[in-house]
Amino acid sequence: MNIIIAGSGDTGTHLAKMLSEEHCDVVLMSTDSEYLETIDASFNLMTLYGDATCVADLRRAGVAECDLFVAVTPVSDTNMVACQLASILGAGRTIARVGRSDYLRPEVAAGFSRAGVEQLVYPETLVADEIVDFIRHNWVLHWYAVQGGELILAGVRIDEDAPGVGSCLKNLHPDGRIFHVAAIRRGGEILIPRGDDLLMAGDTIYVVMRPDHVIDVARICGKRDEEMKSVMVTGAGAITGELASRLQGRCKLTIIDPDKEACRRLAEDYPKATVVCAPAHDISVQREEGLADTDLFIALSNDPPSNIVACMMAKDAGAKRTVAQIEAIQYIAEADRLGVDKTVNKKLITSGRILRIILGLGARVESVMALGDAEVADIIVDEGARITSAPVMDLKLPHQITLGGLLRQGRGQLVEGKTRILPGDRVLVFFRAGALNKVEYWFKGKD
Repeated sequence: MNIIIAGSGDTGTHLAKMLSEEHCDVVLMSTDSEYLETIDASFNLMTLYGDATCVADLRRAGVAECDLFVAVTPVSDTNMVACQLASILGAGRTIARVGRSDYLRPEVAAGFSRAGVEQLVYPETLVADEIVDFIRHNWVLHWYAVQGGELILAGVRIDEDAPGVGSCLKNLHPDGRIFHVAAIRRGGEILIPRGDDLLMAGDTIYVVMRPDHVIDVARICGKRDEEMKSVMVTGAGAITGELASRLQGRCKLTIIDPDKEACRRLAEDYPKATVVCAPAHDISVQREEGLADTDLFIALSNDPPSNIVACMMAKDAGAKRTVAQIEAIQYIAEADRLGVDKTVNKKLITSGRILRIILGLGARVESVMALGDAEVADIIVDEGARITSAPVMDLKLPHQITLGGLLRQGRGQLVEGKTRILPGDRVLVFFRAGALNKVEYWFKGKD
């Protein structure tokens, strides 16, 4: 697949690196020549100095032959114009990152689509949605429900005193198999486990289960849900505004930020929230605003170390759960180690949304979740797909791929060796970074 990415910021660079690992032909386009030289020397991808709103530069990038054009510069107007031009010049599909949530309204998005901007991505909305999901299911790091919860994927960190620590995976089901551990994150790496692998404290396991076994999985992992009645947020950026629109009136919401103008706007837009103009990480102010009785503390500054420290201090002061925005991926494992309950990363969340299109299966891919060095895809199986040719045990699937569970005729079930995947099944597929082409090989119907 030929892909052009316009914008060499964090999101564009992460996308380019990830897609190059997936053996896509990637061109990273930017007006920052020094940065492009650094990228060109370090990664297996093409770079091009050029303006994404310049017809001549787009043609030099090969826009007429590209399957996908992605514009993720910091300026929404630049992204929109670039996608319109790319569409006019022959790009197969276009995606633009935007900086306003009202662009996502159906009637507005439909107008942009007619003008050549096929899909819009607003990362701040995606991050807010993930945090709200964590509020609903706060014993897990990730929660994805298929068809109203008939099948559930959960990412769970294992506590030191969890009942399942030290047990073989195959021994966790004495009364019959009730869930499937599809992947384990251990020491910063993703493992595809076997039945004789041990569950260890500090592991993050990715579990597929039916809803009637959620309580069993929580117990094994040493977890339980907490009702989130009070939430404190530090930082008054766009994510905070998106959160406030979802949470005000549903819980006691306190927002702290030093920017007077930002605080004034938030107070006007969300009158049911308490907005405090003060240093975001001033623990004395947080205590005065009820930190000791806070159910969830959320640190949303642009400085990962500060967010990690703020969450640690909040936990020490009595907050039950913590969330930190961590945009530098290398800090995520450290945040986990230091006890931050949930991290959010715009690059990973945005990548998951865009990867759904990259898979090349169109509407057959319901969702993709990016986990850093692995992904989970929710795929509806095509007629004639190779995955349907034999029972799973006889397929000889590559070790980079594992099947977590499936939905068939509205009913969720786990995937076992004797399971035969059928056309129309909706399958949760785990795959390592670099295995995208293998997923396409097994799940895409024969032309």
